[in-house]
Amino acid sequence: AVTSVVEARTDKLNSGPTLSTTLLTSPVGNADSCTPGDNYDPLACWLYNLHIDIPDVVIPEGIVTITLSSLYCEHLNVGSITSSYATAKTLSFGLQQLEASCAGSYHITGGIHGDVTMGVGESSSLEMGITFASDSLDYLAVQGNVTHCVSTIVIPKSSVTFTGSITAYLTNLFKGPIAKEMTKLLSTKMCDPLKAKVDPILTTTLQRIDAKLLEIVQNKPTPIPPLPEVDLVSWTDAGKVQNTLLG
Repeated sequence: AVTSVVEARTDKLNSGPTLSTTLLTSPVGNADSCTPGDNYDPLACWLYNLHIDIPDVVIPEGIVTITLSSLYCEHLNVGSITSSYATAKTLSFGLQQLEASCAGSYHITGGIHGDVTMGVGESSSLEMGITFASDSLDYLAVQGNVTHCVSTIVIPKSSVTFTGSITAYLTNLFKGPIAKEMTKLLSTKMCDPLKAKVDPILTTTLQRIDAKLLEIVQNKPTPIPPLPEVDLVSWTDAGKVQNTLLG
């Protein structure tokens, strides 16, 4: 996992921060990133443990109907991340080469049922924009919300697998329609549950940081008193400097 450092300089939230675009070129989000030690990465660990519930989907296919339920995606892995400030209070970022594992249950007309799994292909991507709200003094960010989200998710046909009473013939027959419908569903429905996860975590984190910053400001260290001039060397007095150095 790779931990990135974004260099920013700002005096106030609305002063127009200078933020460099960040590019991560190594995969982010795996089980190793949650293990304490050199590989620990909070962002990667959070992505790996992120669990997103997906709405049920009904797929008419000829004379039968395929119903997918209890759907979810987890174990996100990101190939690269780019980020920039579109405005002083808006952070935009993109996740490229997005991968994830998705699963759920299926039911096909005639009583055929079981579990289904599939993978998000690495050609998938996600773009998000986060808008920050400031306090009454316009000094600290107190809230963050996802205000822009566009997902492009691809479920490869080859990644769809079934368990249960489905036959090999039906497996090959339904893989394509399921992959196509799930690609469409995730590309339009991924953002809402993701926003529901991100907004409260982001706002809570900002408020915790604000509390720490205010604590530091309110309890600033006691100023160091002026040093006494007695017995101090005056570096402009060449004689004293010479005597001090040469004994």
